Amino acid sequence: MERQLAGLIDAIADGPRAPGLQGKLDELGSRKAVLEAELRETGKASQAPALHPNLAEV
Repeated sequence: MERQLAGLIDAIADGPRAPGLQGKLDELGSRKAVLEAELRETGKASQAPALHPNLAEV
């Protein structure tokens, strides 16, 4: 999602907006805020991902 948002910001900076571009940008920005809030609430933002102990052998 970060890459999509960055791409939309670049497209706006490079030239005139296409119809619907601002709406999509707003939608992605809102979704990002919701996801970040959910991560803060669950505390998963600071936890390392769980990896299988034998991952190297798989």
